[in-house]
Amino acid sequence: MFRFLLRRFIFLLVTYIVATTVVFILPRAIPGNPLAQMLSSLSQVAQANPEAIRAAERTLMKEFGVDKPVLVQYGEFLLKALRGDLGTSISYYPRKVIDLIVPVIPWTLILLLPATLVAWILGNTLGALAAYRRNTWIDKGVLTSSLVVSQIPYYWLGMIFIFLFGVRLGWLPVQGAYSQGTIPSLSWGFFVDALKHYVMPFASIVISTMGGWAIGMRVMVV
Repeated sequence: MFRFLLRRFIFLLVTYIVATTVVFILPRAIPGNPLAQMLSSLSQVAQANPEAIRAAERTLMKEFGVDKPVLVQYGEFLLKALRGDLGTSISYYPRKVIDLIVPVIPWTLILLLPATLVAWILGNTLGALAAYRRNTWIDKGVLTSSLVVSQIPYYWLGMIFIFLFGVRLGWLPVQGAYSQGTIPSLSWGFFVDALKHYVMPFASIVISTMGGWAIGMRVMVV
């Protein structure tokens, strides 16, 4: 038991280090300097006041920690991430990243948990049916379609849905959990509005993941 827990802990630790390292490196590897763009915008507000621009530059460099060596930045990033401090957002400056993430966590769970459950039920049901009707057209159809959809990333499928049902046909909204200006409530109107926003991301997750469950169930039964 101790060895199992130790292996799990080491696996989680390595996963955390790899994930945070990728997050740390990617923004620095992308061409361009976001802080320079922010200073350019601030210079227009400051009416090209050199002293104000230099003060803003020092503040931004300290805020984002880029005034320190890269290894020091990396170490501080790892330690702060462990405490839940993900730093300041560049796109939504001066808001903190954690303040942007926390409000959308409930919506993410509302989407992900039911979609995963439905995909599990449908996938296992189809897989069991394919195994029961082995070597029939049902088996071949389920297996072939499952192999195809299981290779489609849900975000790619979601973009297809957005283009087809949102842009081309205009049947469903293309962004957000509910319409802008709408106040969340327990009313029927809000439920219908949220459901329209829910359909495409829900369907993309279910379709792209149920294939793997179907294949796994068929293999296990056969």
